[in-house]
Amino acid sequence: MHLDRVVPLLKEYPRRPVRLAASRSHTALASFVSLIGTIQWGRSDHPFNGASLDYMTDPNISAYRFGAVIEQIESGAIPRNQIYNVFYKDLVADVNGTIADIYRYFGFELTEEGRKAMDHYMIENPRDSRPPHRFNFGSEDVVARARKALQPYQDYFNIPNE
Repeated sequence: MHLDRVVPLLKEYPRRPVRLAASRSHTALASFVSLIGTIQWGRSDHPFNGASLDYMTDPNISAYRFGAVIEQIESGAIPRNQIYNVFYKDLVADVNGTIADIYRYFGFELTEEGRKAMDHYMIENPRDSRPPHRFNFGSEDVVARARKALQPYQDYFNIPNE
């Protein structure tokens, strides 16, 4: 959601890490649209009015935004040592291990208290205790267009098709 603001965020918070590539591109886009739609429905009787629908759903617009971030990484405007890429499937498969990897990468200490707090949270909030969120990816044509537009992003971050 904040791809357009990574450089200013890093200027404001220069010692804070940023996580970028998180998921499969068209799946992430569908999830993002669903999230924003949910937020807008809670605040408006008319979500996605005007150009906001295109901004959220047009894979070419998302591809442009993703491409701008890649250009900022390549130019050094976004320092590589301040980003750590996590695949969603890896996070879900091993939450504690993924979090430990992130801490290690940035040189932070993951305390035993922190580990216990994460374990406690996951025990109290098991992933399978709530129904999975489902969303519609659209027709095969829509998915194919999104895959094509977002392929450079997938290639850059080595994100496989599912």
